[in-house]
Amino acid sequence: MKVNNKRIVHVLIFVCGLFLFLLGYLMYFYVSTPNSMVLNPYNRRQWEYEKHIKRGTIYDANGIVLAETTADDDGGVSPRKYPQGNLYSHVVGFNSQLHGKAGLESEFNDPLIGNDPLRAILSFPLSETKDGNNLFLSIDNELQRYCYNQLGSDKGAIVVLEPATGRVLALVSKPDFPPAASDLEKQWGDITKREDSPLIPRATRGLYPPGSIWKILTVAAAYEAGLTGEVFDDEGYFVLKNGTVVENHHGTKYGSIGVSRGFAVSSNFVFCSLGQMLGERGLRGVASRFGVGQGIPFDVPIERSKLPAARMSDSDIALTAIGQGKLLITPMHAALMVAAVANGGVMMKPTLVDKITNPAGYIISETRPQELMYPISKDAAEYVKDLMVLSVREGTSAGAAVSGLQVAGKTGTAENEQPGKDHAWFVGFAPADEPRVAVCVLLEYSGGTGGGKAAPIAGRVMRRTMGM
Repeated sequence: MKVNNKRIVHVLIFVCGLFLFLLGYLMYFYVSTPNSMVLNPYNRRQWEYEKHIKRGTIYDANGIVLAETTADDDGGVSPRKYPQGNLYSHVVGFNSQLHGKAGLESEFNDPLIGNDPLRAILSFPLSETKDGNNLFLSIDNELQRYCYNQLGSDKGAIVVLEPATGRVLALVSKPDFPPAASDLEKQWGDITKREDSPLIPRATRGLYPPGSIWKILTVAAAYEAGLTGEVFDDEGYFVLKNGTVVENHHGTKYGSIGVSRGFAVSSNFVFCSLGQMLGERGLRGVASRFGVGQGIPFDVPIERSKLPAARMSDSDIALTAIGQGKLLITPMHAALMVAAVANGGVMMKPTLVDKITNPAGYIISETRPQELMYPISKDAAEYVKDLMVLSVREGTSAGAAVSGLQVAGKTGTAENEQPGKDHAWFVGFAPADEPRVAVCVLLEYSGGTGGGKAAPIAGRVMRRTMGM
């Protein structure tokens, strides 16, 4: 029988091609997308594997346990425990077979189970219980609880960090939820239906109009543009090109007023005027240098702050200069912005995990301070700092004053889609001459002012952080 060698060759080429395609797909699947595969809550193989993993412990900066897994008498492991309750639900997150993982439990899943995703699949099943690695955070548990209590029943966020290093000392969001898998799974339906969205980590992923705290950036741009010597005739309101009237708080008329005094009393007239003088290019430039619209690396995801890409109208420019219009930022980003002013114009990369240790206690990795952005000059930062000190000493930020401590700060009262329910903001740092702590307080839909509601909370937080 005559054999058609050409046809056999074609078949072999086709089979080899299929084999190479499948091999390439598997390599892509296992190497390029391991996290999405392994962390998928519907991946039963993952959870079978983790039945034999004593998941690593998560500690605060002082060794207090925030999350732990213990071995049981049958050679398996107990459900994940969260001794601090809801206090870290948006930071540590949760670890649920039904609903997956969130927070550090998700972002640091690989070190916590002591494996990379590919090995977690190839080494299955485990014959004995294995210990994961441990995380030590920069957060101080006592300060975290203090900030949590300061928010009380308000919705919002508090961020506390070190300007010189970027280490986060407290990161609180409210409302929250129970992180233990049994409680979370039992309450999931009610939690996901709630209008106040407790699953959203407001500190890092909530986007809000910043209001007058944004004047920090506007005045920094004005300094670098040589506009700080300008004097304005403040009649208590500014009329936009579209006819909209933007009033000062309570419509206060300040008359002849300079930039420094305009910042201290948070004059919308002065800053709408500066916005017109800086123009779209000046405002976009300072926003970009401070990272607006850019991804900020962090140990848990930070939502990108937003400034519309479309060309601004004259009205948009004036509103952006006072932190209104279509501008949106996260409390975490606001904290980083003010920390950059405190740190001489250098924004440090924010960090949450100080170090990772193996089960024997040896350090696997350790976080070092890293410069992230250089938004303004040292001279500009010094100028803005002096204005922020003035704002606390004799302006709208007086509520943040702390006896025996020079505080620099700026308030914000941001209008939003709910009339009469303004967001109350405060950002600041202390001591002003040698900053050791930067704070951001946001009270969502509080209906109050930044000076009346957010500033006093920030003052108490700074005093507590400084051990006073």
